[in-house]
Amino acid sequence: MNSGRTDDNAGVKFPPPLVYVAFLAVGMLANAWYPIHRLPGPLASLLGGIILAGGIALGPIWGVRNLRAAGQRSELIGPRPSS
Repeated sequence: MNSGRTDDNAGVKFPPPLVYVAFLAVGMLANAWYPIHRLPGPLASLLGGIILAGGIALGPIWGVRNLRAAGQRSELIGPRPSS
């Protein structure tokens, strides 16, 4: 099962933040090359702001719920157990 490997990592090819940034850049380039305007500017800005605020508000709540469901500590400050 170990196949003789001694490294201790997840074996990912690319770090996840790099993948997100790459797709964001592709989307921005596609929009600059061929923009699609489906909503008027003020309405698009309002809906974008609501979605952004919801993501910022709900992201930490989702993370804490998942940590607690997995039986992990969700506090960010303080000593960590070694195992």
